[in-house]
Amino acid sequence: MPTFPHRSRRFRRVGWAHLVLAIVGLPVADAKAPENDDFVSRRALPAGIPDFGSTSEATTEPGEPDHGLGHGQRSIWWTWTAPTDDTWLLIGAARDHYHAADIYTGLRLDELKPVSAAPVEVSDGRRALRFKTVTRMAYQFALTSAAEHSSSYNLEIVRMAANDSLAGAVRLNRPDITVMATNILATFEPDEPLPRVRGSLWWRWFAPQPGLLQMTPNVDSRGFAQSRVDVFTSKLFQPLAMDDLSTLVPIYSNRLYSVGQDQLYYFIRSATPTNRPPGDVGFHLEFRPVEPLSGDWFPPDVHPNPTSFRTWFNQTNFMFDGADAGQSSAVEVGQTSDLQIQVIGPGNLSFWWKVSCNPTNAQLSWQSSNRETWPFHDNPTPNAEARPNNLLTYKPISGEVDWHPREFRLGPGTNILTWRYWKYAEPSSGADAGWVDRIEYRPDPVLPFKLNVNGFQPGLTASFSERRYFRLQRSVDLTNWSDFQTLVPQPGIQSLAEPGIKGPGAVFYRLVTP
Repeated sequence: MPTFPHRSRRFRRVGWAHLVLAIVGLPVADAKAPENDDFVSRRALPAGIPDFGSTSEATTEPGEPDHGLGHGQRSIWWTWTAPTDDTWLLIGAARDHYHAADIYTGLRLDELKPVSAAPVEVSDGRRALRFKTVTRMAYQFALTSAAEHSSSYNLEIVRMAANDSLAGAVRLNRPDITVMATNILATFEPDEPLPRVRGSLWWRWFAPQPGLLQMTPNVDSRGFAQSRVDVFTSKLFQPLAMDDLSTLVPIYSNRLYSVGQDQLYYFIRSATPTNRPPGDVGFHLEFRPVEPLSGDWFPPDVHPNPTSFRTWFNQTNFMFDGADAGQSSAVEVGQTSDLQIQVIGPGNLSFWWKVSCNPTNAQLSWQSSNRETWPFHDNPTPNAEARPNNLLTYKPISGEVDWHPREFRLGPGTNILTWRYWKYAEPSSGADAGWVDRIEYRPDPVLPFKLNVNGFQPGLTASFSERRYFRLQRSVDLTNWSDFQTLVPQPGIQSLAEPGIKGPGAVFYRLVTP
């Protein structure tokens, strides 16, 4: 069959020409702007119902506020009326170099006023604006994109949980209660004391008396904790300022711990691991009162000073003898549990102690505020270490150490004595606690001393046989006495402070020692 290559090539050229002309000649439809592109056409945004869309075809109208994104910005609008005075979250509203979210009041474009709003992140990772509302006030929302940087959106307005912040912490009034809540859409305050968590909620509780508190998180079907519960308190006994996150002190989480009477505690709950989504979770609070530490105290008026948190408590599971023994509170890494008493020296102190812990990560120690204190039958150097805070810390014990005694010679004057359980690293082992029993203090008998009046001179002298804590008191009626001076003198004759009393009438002085 004959071929016609020239005609074939010509046919192909004509065919492609007609094809190109057909494509170029197709009609192109105009791009459609969103229905809420203009302020007057803003869309109602019902609470709790997300709105989806894109800013790709949005425009800017004359007189629109400057959203800070330069020329060519694209904006779309919503309106919403606040039902109550409250705090709300505009979720899906974020600001960066190419996107902006703004909240206004006003019903016309030329009278809009910006509303103060704080950027936050909710528990599912979305960014939001937190703002306070006024009942029946209409609020206008604008989402804006810079030119060539349009994006999709998922906008939602929701009420913030009342206890989403420390200031709104819900008070728990019962000693045995189960709390159920959800931290879906909960936020994180910038100054919260925990590392970054995925949305937190707050509760507060007053300890009615000294006791033990068990905080147990709910678990899922596999036995894993659904939430993390952490406990915080203040170093002060007075109620904590409700908006002061910086003064919160951590106790520990999800364990049995001791609490002080009338102390204010805060519970914070958040999702446990970073890969677990927020949801409906909870915890159980159970409080059990305990009697104050008792036992072989000598003299009987020597009792421990309670601390506001991580205080020691009495128990009957581990004791040397008698009815009970003091046990340290549970602690986390870097925390201590202290038992403290105050006595006046000189005198002899003895006690029995025991510890069960990781030998390299925790310890039980004893400290004295009096630098003239030393171990009995020893000198201060081998077993004592001077601390910068003027405390003497004696050789601690750690590991698995059973009951054994310690004896100390307390120096004259005030002695603040502290038994301290300290955990400085993980992991834990053993009972992770220390115990103290049979604390006995026997002050030295008082040796003779004499107070002298220097005739008609205004000064006083006294002769002492030992170093001991004394109080110089004065009175005008031999009934009501007041402290005038405290001293720990050297043996011998000592000059005392000038009384400085003027006017008629007699003034009486005396020296007393506890």
